[in-house]
Amino acid sequence: MIPKPPQSHGLVGLFSKNTLRFININQLYNTLGATLSKSLPGYHAFTGSDYTAAFSRKGKLSALKVLEKDNKLQETFGKLGEEDINSETFEQLELLACRMYGMKKINSINEVRLEKFAQKYKPKKDKVINLKSMDGSFLPPCFAVLKEKIKRVNYVTAKWKSSTSIRMPPITPQESGWILEGNRYRLNWFDGECTPPSLDLIVQEAVEDPEASGEDEEEDNEFLRGSDDESEDEDIEE
Repeated sequence: MIPKPPQSHGLVGLFSKNTLRFININQLYNTLGATLSKSLPGYHAFTGSDYTAAFSRKGKLSALKVLEKDNKLQETFGKLGEEDINSETFEQLELLACRMYGMKKINSINEVRLEKFAQKYKPKKDKVINLKSMDGSFLPPCFAVLKEKIKRVNYVTAKWKSSTSIRMPPITPQESGWILEGNRYRLNWFDGECTPPSLDLIVQEAVEDPEASGEDEEEDNEFLRGSDDESEDEDIEE
């Protein structure tokens, strides 16, 4: 038999195995405070929900500990779904992502990604690390990917906050990290190219004109040989 909840407002019933317990939302709100409570929908979407991806191998507890101590971050999460995303929002959420990966002094997620990779795969003395078995899931996303994730977080949070309103928020999925193809949406992982244009150009030139690259190498070798000859002449003169 399902027990009846106490006569009070703001109660939520939670099933756990064969038991049912009620949580007093009003009391929880008063305990956490207005600012932290308002930040929770955005925080939940950012750290992983049914509609937004979580950070691989990262739970919610470490991010929550940072959030509880940072009033500015609470205000940033509280504004999600209500205002346009600005550079400060991206900066604050990037900062949280860095802290989630254990970096207290690095504020760039790209630098955190490089540091994490170097910690695990950098060569040790004369040994070369085998990257064929590399596991990239332990790395944080780069900023280009994180930026699109934050857009989706903002959109989902806006939907949640307007759940009791007859009007939906004006933002669209196309401007919030999704791409419409036919009648379906797919994730827009990032804007721009996957690799740096300079690297693409180097590879393309090498493939299109291998003889030119060989000539360049020969010219370099001749230059080096000439330098050696000149140094030998100078030694003889002395």
